[in-house]
Amino acid sequence: MNIQSILVPIRQRLIKIKNDNLHQINLNIKESSNSKTRIDILKEGTDLFKQFLNLGIVANKENVNCLKSVQNDDLKNLVKDVSNLIVDDKDWLLYYLSAYLDFCVDFYEYDSIGKEVLEIRSGYQFMIDLFKGCNENIDLEFQKFSYEIGEDFDKKLLGSKEYGTLKVIEKDMPRDIPTNHCWWFWNR
Repeated sequence: MNIQSILVPIRQRLIKIKNDNLHQINLNIKESSNSKTRIDILKEGTDLFKQFLNLGIVANKENVNCLKSVQNDDLKNLVKDVSNLIVDDKDWLLYYLSAYLDFCVDFYEYDSIGKEVLEIRSGYQFMIDLFKGCNENIDLEFQKFSYEIGEDFDKKLLGSKEYGTLKVIEKDMPRDIPTNHCWWFWNR
């Protein structure tokens, strides 16, 4: 598996999100969405951020810290497409991450937090790290993401660690996860 082979399905998923009715969340679906729509949003987003996790792990193996510096023309075009789609889908991505935090991580003092939550957190981090600087608008959007999502995510994960509800064991850790994804190492 290489970076390009993972980016292609990410681009396809982002195009689907852009063209699907799920992308209309900025038109008040947020309040009126039925449970099926919410489940669809959670499933699409979870799958997407797991793809970003896989992309990050492969990029890490290939010593690629940022996709802005890729040399291959086909890969450059693919990175440009994906970064543009991230900007186009920013409202949907923010909604998904907010909904995920509300539905899956909100009661960390009572409910266990497992591997999937850390996969989403790492996928989110890889998306930001790998696509930083890849187009004019993405860094501004990532600042919003970092402020609105990253801090909340980390606060909830730290709370889960303190309450003893972070239930991730060593065999759950992805191979080659970088050490700056510290949430994977909190239970060691």
